[in-house]
Amino acid sequence: MKFLSYRRPRLAAAVATAGLVGLSLPASAKETAYFPSEYGSIGGYLIDWRANGTARVVNIVGAQVGVVTSDAAQRVVTLNSPISQTYDSTDSCDLFIQVRQDLNQVVVRESGKAAQLVDIGTFTNLGGCEDGLVVPFGSLTDPGFTYAQIAMSKRPSQADLVPGTLIAGFSEDTTPGDDTPAQDVAVIQAGSVLFRSSGNTVPLSTNSDGWLLLGLPAEQRGYT
Repeated sequence: MKFLSYRRPRLAAAVATAGLVGLSLPASAKETAYFPSEYGSIGGYLIDWRANGTARVVNIVGAQVGVVTSDAAQRVVTLNSPISQTYDSTDSCDLFIQVRQDLNQVVVRESGKAAQLVDIGTFTNLGGCEDGLVVPFGSLTDPGFTYAQIAMSKRPSQADLVPGTLIAGFSEDTTPGDDTPAQDVAVIQAGSVLFRSSGNTVPLSTNSDGWLLLGLPAEQRGYT
């Protein structure tokens, strides 16, 4: 049984059919994955570092391109538009409200096979007794979280994914706004994958960048 990493790079939670965007990279791009080295809930990143001084950032919420500035210690991606998500919370008056989280910058400090990443952005209260309150998070000097890193060109081969192989981690759950979809054990077939729990069969293909693409009814999802 094999375990694969997953990405669901929707441009916004409402765009459920946006598909797996940005997989075709220019020859000068260096696509790097940053992921927790141990079990945790800090998520992961896929960043396309481009030779023109920009980078495309993908996380569990969405994707956006930004401008890269750097010095001897770190690189900073300032996104052209925030990567945003809205979630339920309470304010200081104990009123139920929604909070919008906007990610505006990502700081990356690489060291060998590890890297420290820092999210910089704002929380904005939507409603309640503090409607419109904006609280910043992150800074250019924060220590951030430690991630393992690997160039996507060096990731392990998937040549062993032949018909009959069992995969743990595939999901056919396309609930809008759900960043942790229910996972299942699936069976690789010729041109498709069979989910054991539901019995559903979904088209499966591989693109030129080595991503396994599930042709789900609501969206396209990529794994590697």
